Amino acid sequence: MTHLSMRFTHALPLLTLMLASSQSFAQILPENSLWLEDSQDRLANMTEQQFADLSKVVLDFYAPLAKIHGGELTVVNNWKDPTVNAYAEQEGNLWTVQMFGGLARRKEITLDGFQLVVCHEVGHHLGGFPMEADVWFADEGQADYFATETCAKGIWGNDLEVNATFRATAPELVRTSCDRAYATEAEQNLCYRSSVGGLSLANLLAALGYSGAPAFEKPDPKIVTATNHEHPKAQCRLDTYFNGALCDNMLDLQKEIPGKETPEGGDSLEAEKQSQASSCYTYSKDAFASRPRCWFAPRVGI
Repeated sequence: MTHLSMRFTHALPLLTLMLASSQSFAQILPENSLWLEDSQDRLANMTEQQFADLSKVVLDFYAPLAKIHGGELTVVNNWKDPTVNAYAEQEGNLWTVQMFGGLARRKEITLDGFQLVVCHEVGHHLGGFPMEADVWFADEGQADYFATETCAKGIWGNDLEVNATFRATAPELVRTSCDRAYATEAEQNLCYRSSVGGLSLANLLAALGYSGAPAFEKPDPKIVTATNHEHPKAQCRLDTYFNGALCDNMLDLQKEIPGKETPEGGDSLEAEKQSQASSCYTYSKDAFASRPRCWFAPRVGI
């Protein structure tokens, strides 16, 4: 995450020019210079209209749920901006997601991968625990988990024909794991699609040069002793998207955002206990479908 303030010139992309001032922003990628590789003439996986339409699908689904919790959720589409990132911010009851054309034009980003980025940023607003103390937004890892555990089920749950196309193309490990997690073909197909979409995002993070190419077959062996509130490495993030897709639970946002309104705070034990009911939570190091231990350190056993 990066703490930013508003200042804009024409020399650099908008997000690069927002200087540190407060804990008001959360962004999907670390600050980077990938915007230097951007060109609006490059062959991209989506058009400007698709860029707007994909964001709108997520906004239309989650704006009413944000309103229950006092937020006016909006998505701002910055197609011409070369920034390779996306971020969420809150000012009072205005909850904003900023999406950028520089990210959408990356070769690693598929249509589904892009839509999961929007889900990730919405997850900063609605994902809840774990949250760093004294900030409003869900951790990077939690926003990743929210994207596939909750958001993908909301926006793609009824796309039965599209979801079914992944039965023939998803990697074998994805298919066997999703088949273990879900009993019906419709649920399995959605799990395949969500997992493959997560790989797109992990590949983009790997393009920053922080780690090798992520793979479903090579889960991150790291076990943290304290929850990482920053950006996990690419493989760890793929593990998070995959486990979120495998989780047969999801947030009930009509009821609560775990930790968001907890008097003890979003990083408290009470918030952690509250989150157990709406996730695949276990203290086990090898837990199937739970938040991976490469970034999440549970404190409450069940």
